[in-house]
Amino acid sequence: MSLKPRPISATEAELVRWLLTQAARIDGAESLSSQVESLLVAEQCDCGCPSVEFLVEGLSATASIIAEAGGHSPEGIPVGVVLWGRAGRLSGLEVYDLGDASIVSLPRPADLRATSLISGA
Repeated sequence: MSLKPRPISATEAELVRWLLTQAARIDGAESLSSQVESLLVAEQCDCGCPSVEFLVEGLSATASIIAEAGGHSPEGIPVGVVLWGRAGRLSGLEVYDLGDASIVSLPRPADLRATSLISGA
């Protein structure tokens, strides 16, 4: 769902920083942490989960996985988390359930572990 761009929330920023330092799948991911404070959330997932898309200039580039982790949400729901990047910029934070429950809240970094959840990745 498109919305008026808003600054990244403190909990979103904490999760993105953790992903960059603890679950990165590319060399130099930590250097992207300088972008975190200035990220603007442009879209939120229509399903009601906490996934968001960040406002990025030059959207023609293909998004790729920067970091990924697995664990559970504060509600105890098993989740996967993917941090996406596009053209050297952070472009999205995806949170998805690994079962059939609806995710309501962002997982806390303490409840995650770095992993490769995406097949073939």
